[in-house]
Amino acid sequence: MIWLALLLGCKKDDLPKPTQIGADTFGCKANGINWIPDGSSGPTPLHPVEGGYQVNYGVYIRAYKKRNNVNEAIQIFLNNVTKPGTYSLNYDTPYYPQALMAKNHATYANYNSNSFYGTTAEVGGTVIITRADTVAKIVSGTFSFNAVDTNGNQIKITGGRFDVSNK
Repeated sequence: MIWLALLLGCKKDDLPKPTQIGADTFGCKANGINWIPDGSSGPTPLHPVEGGYQVNYGVYIRAYKKRNNVNEAIQIFLNNVTKPGTYSLNYDTPYYPQALMAKNHATYANYNSNSFYGTTAEVGGTVIITRADTVAKIVSGTFSFNAVDTNGNQIKITGGRFDVSNK
């Protein structure tokens, strides 16, 4: 009987399965709700997930989604990633144009309300790189972070996983 209660109490995890093949997948929970990109709010709707290695920078991952008629994006930037390991998102998130070459940080954007959340030295998270292939340009891993807007409101991103390539 206990196993039935446990089975019924489990929520289905519809996030993409973890892979390390450059499948351009991404998923996480935003404040506890599954967040899977569909590309509808991004500059290239056919590509809901973009990322990989950027020349003279490091790793970038961008994902776009429309949820409840709200256009959203999540972005992660990491400097000097050449091998698997744990990387902290512990720098203040700069805004454009400085964001293009910023150190390790992540952002969440709600474009409908012009709400932008970023990691800071005090509110951050981690990315665990499980594959860092600079030749095949594949980056895979997991992540979680908290981000804050200019009014002090926070969003919690958990259970994240990605597998991107900019071949």
